[in-house]
Amino acid sequence: MLRRILLAGLLLGAAGCSDITGPSGRHSFVVQADSTGFASFNFPAELTSKAGDPPALLCYNTPNNREGAPWYPMSDGYWVEDSPWCALFPEAGDRWGASAVNLEPGWYVAFVLIF
Repeated sequence: MLRRILLAGLLLGAAGCSDITGPSGRHSFVVQADSTGFASFNFPAELTSKAGDPPALLCYNTPNNREGAPWYPMSDGYWVEDSPWCALFPEAGDRWGASAVNLEPGWYVAFVLIF
């Protein structure tokens, strides 16, 4: 009986969102940090959404941008005062930008947007 209820729940469950507009998926951009450990990127105009509906931002850093190099996840900056962290910010025209601070100079950061 329980098996039938679970199966019915799977078959009759919510269909998911049907009103999604704009970009979708994962979009990654790699930027090299400057001599102060700062990196910033303004995302392309086609990756827009309203400021009240931001995409998810993930950030990773690596000492080199070679294939097979490890990428280290970055936090929001609350773990240690001088640890690397990144932030998403709105730009004009419903565009988005991201910045990363406290990187090792010359390291690379991958800004990953998920819509």
